[in-house]
Amino acid sequence: SNNTILPASAHSQITTEIPNIFCSFERFRGLSVQEYFDAAKESPLVLNLYMLIEGFRLCRTCVTPEMVHEIEIVRRKRGWNRISPEFLELWRDDDVEEADIIKENGCDLTSKEESVRRVGKTVGMGNKISKVNKCKVRDIFYTSQSFAFHFKHPNTIDCCLPGKCGFLLKITPDMKSGEPHKFKVNLCFDQEVYPEGLHIHPEFVKADKIHLVPLIESDSALIPLL
Repeated sequence: SNNTILPASAHSQITTEIPNIFCSFERFRGLSVQEYFDAAKESPLVLNLYMLIEGFRLCRTCVTPEMVHEIEIVRRKRGWNRISPEFLELWRDDDVEEADIIKENGCDLTSKEESVRRVGKTVGMGNKISKVNKCKVRDIFYTSQSFAFHFKHPNTIDCCLPGKCGFLLKITPDMKSGEPHKFKVNLCFDQEVYPEGLHIHPEFVKADKIHLVPLIESDSALIPLL
């Protein structure tokens, strides 16, 4: 049923960690645009279309229309979802030309149906959703941060549960390793820690389907953007 929240025991084995929100592009650095594409399109490090396209920004030259058509083939071959159109609109001035080439020639790469762009709101004391949608960059390396996202999955259109559909992401610094600059982002399935008025449908909202884009502003503030 679309209106059922699974008990903790039912989703204890579900993956909660958002996979590789930062793809390590170090092995691709210094390659030409064609060399990068040849290496990345089969790489196990590149898990979705967002990651593949982000990597092109490392290259000194733009993608070609022919390459964009090949990206469409790769997307279908690897079973990736299309990307949200807003993703390309967020690129900075230096990358606008490349984004335009992808938008103009990649009809099968973007879809408004995939457009679930959301900005998370911080969750403060007493599990209350605040109006703040950003945190300091340094804070995510030393303190746990939770962000609430409102999101109605297409399969939950008829949801009759009280409150709004959505999910909670928790950012946790990796202090145990002694490397606090590392952190994990987990999708929270425990309804008891959710802010009042927000609930998740874990049978439809999956961690491996989420791509998180942290936007860092000039004042060193981080905005979690989906």
